Amino acid sequence: MYFRAGDKFGEINKGNIILKALYGLKSSGVAEILHDLGYKSSLADPDIWYHVEVRPYGFKYYAYVLAYVDDILVISHDATTTMTALSKLFCLKDDLSPPRCYAGATIKKWCMMGDESAKHWGHISSEEFDKQTTANAEHEQDKQGRRVDADKVENRVT
Repeated sequence: MYFRAGDKFGEINKGNIILKALYGLKSSGVAEILHDLGYKSSLADPDIWYHVEVRPYGFKYYAYVLAYVDDILVISHDATTTMTALSKLFCLKDDLSPPRCYAGATIKKWCMMGDESAKHWGHISSEEFDKQTTANAEHEQDKQGRRVDADKVENRVT
């Protein structure tokens, strides 16, 4: 297959030949790396991988890797080993900092009662996705002159 590359690929409009598609873990090489790192594919969803890890103070838990097309999320107390191994085979979009989004979902860290010294928890929401979807829908409605005033809609859910 042949295509013209955009600016993310370096030279704009340069012709390229696709040698290997990376959609699907088995064909991309990600599955092999995860297997070599000791991860097992979940029976419920083959794109969810897990393995036992041990926190520095001895607590055992399951670390997870979620993979969807070209989005990979590592859930671990130290994701560096897994992300470093993946970065040797693939060019990763972001640095190895904590994730801000995954597959359109916003990811945040928060702690109980605003106490920064307390245990931190992960939080995933669709807030940003919803905002963007709403903005896109309103833009399309404006272009077509068909925007609905939500305050005038009867039986609306609030």
